[in-house]
Amino acid sequence: MRVRVTTDVDMILASPGADPTLDGRTWTFEVTDVRDVAVVLAPDFEVTTADAGGIPIRVYTRPGGLAADVVATQAARAIGREGDRLGVPYPWSAFTVAETAGGYGMEAPGLIWIPRGTASANLPYLVHHETAHQWFYGLVGNDQQAEPFADEAAADLLARTVLGGLRGSRCERAPLDRSIVAYSQGCYYEIVYIQGGNVLDDLREAMGTDRFWTALHDYVEAHRDGLGGTRQLLETLRAASPVDLLPTLQARFPDLYGGA
Repeated sequence: MRVRVTTDVDMILASPGADPTLDGRTWTFEVTDVRDVAVVLAPDFEVTTADAGGIPIRVYTRPGGLAADVVATQAARAIGREGDRLGVPYPWSAFTVAETAGGYGMEAPGLIWIPRGTASANLPYLVHHETAHQWFYGLVGNDQQAEPFADEAAADLLARTVLGGLRGSRCERAPLDRSIVAYSQGCYYEIVYIQGGNVLDDLREAMGTDRFWTALHDYVEAHRDGLGGTRQLLETLRAASPVDLLPTLQARFPDLYGGA
């Protein structure tokens, strides 16, 4: 896909894929094998570059904003470590990180954005989490509203595993097979991301680390450039497990597995 963006004032474009080219006020770039395309524009972006095993990284920051060298270092680490952990290399030819004015961290194939003002202590985690979405939902898609567990829990486990940062949830235990709108704003993250990642880690411990990560690799490859989901992910783990995972799944996924 070739994308052209024309602005009415001078801007700098942060895009996924190859380094964008500028002709007057028209930016052009190309991307392949993506399920959606996102861009970020600012009049005063500064670009810092890095490399992750041959994958060029571009970090777009604004004066007085994010520490570009820290973001670039964390992005390179995330691309390498997460790909190695899954056994699935980063799937695109380049990676872009763009600073945004506020809101939340977010992802798109080949590009993530990190809010200005992100605390320095939280920066490694946020970069790793959003980078993990390059695999879960970028490479393996899912219905992100109806089944947030499939991408958010998997991405959070991947990020926290390579960072060594698993933690307990600050909210009461709740089912993990609900849509986004079924959770309160205050506990959505704590349930789907934290509890979801911890349940996946419990399954890893039950079935064995090597079997778990091999199964997750197989799930990614089986649904590469297509759609997966919560049941497909969990059934892949069940099929690879030497122990019965059903009691755990019934307790945490009652709609999917008929639990109480």
